[in-house]
Amino acid sequence: MADAMERPLYQPRRIAMAFVFAAALACNAAHATRPRPIDCGKAQAIAAGWTEKQVVKAMGKPYSMQFGRDLMAYGWQSENGADRLSVRFDVGPAKVGERHVVAVTGTCKGSAIAQVADGELATMGLQALATLPQGKDLPQRVAFDGTTFHLAFAHDSRPQQMRYVEYVPQGQNLSHWKQMVALFQHTDGSTPADKLRDAEANARRTGNPHFRRLHLEKDGSVAIAAFPMLRDDSVEYQVVRWAAVPGGVQASVHFVRNYAGEAPLDAFIANQEQRVADRVQGLESLAGIVPPPLENTDSLIFTRNGREDSEVWTTAASPSEGAGAP
Repeated sequence: MADAMERPLYQPRRIAMAFVFAAALACNAAHATRPRPIDCGKAQAIAAGWTEKQVVKAMGKPYSMQFGRDLMAYGWQSENGADRLSVRFDVGPAKVGERHVVAVTGTCKGSAIAQVADGELATMGLQALATLPQGKDLPQRVAFDGTTFHLAFAHDSRPQQMRYVEYVPQGQNLSHWKQMVALFQHTDGSTPADKLRDAEANARRTGNPHFRRLHLEKDGSVAIAAFPMLRDDSVEYQVVRWAAVPGGVQASVHFVRNYAGEAPLDAFIANQEQRVADRVQGLESLAGIVPPPLENTDSLIFTRNGREDSEVWTTAASPSEGAGAP
């Protein structure tokens, strides 16, 4: 069976995000001291919850300070710029020197430094989205096939002319999920008919006996297909709806993974095929979600600690997002 299935059609590469500022800086790198060597041991010891006073006592006066409405950050760096440390503090009401660390990032002697408060990067990412013309309308959660999916990742790949967003259920992460809903916007001038032909050609080339061409509008504006795909650690069943949008195609995709040692392969595929019709209807309901241009960054990640192997960060539903959610 492994030889009769193809590699994943949609297998986005994620760029790990170490630190994202959620608001524009009110001033840029106000220099407090000159660059000097960084004590790696002290830098690695800084943790979320430390006060500003504790950080300055450990590291000395910062080389740079950044301030904004939603931002207070100190920076240190070595003379050659190879070692860098950035510490972000909360900006709530507090006495001078008593603000608390919420994120620590940098590198020292070739080793990464990363400490963030639970959900801090996700919150910063959501704040960044809210400043973007199209980002503020992106739902943070969606209901699909009786399950609530939470926004986990957004990416803007300008060289590949593709933007996408990914949603996973609560308790799942980006590296080992069971279900995902994702929307990909291709701005490459392609059409839904083109995408369907490419998928069919791939199925013929690999001899996939389970590829199903479900629908193609006469004018080529909408195409739908369903098929299993082989991965290194699982078999992934995809239901894809391609729809024409200005400049290209938007693909709405539902994924389910069956990992090694779980359900027998034939039983898994048969079960997914029985549910295709419902999932096609669900994908149609997601057509209004548009992956936004991210402007000054490539990626935003919405997990508890900013890593792919961390659970998705969940937020309270707005009335529009919560409709139909369990």
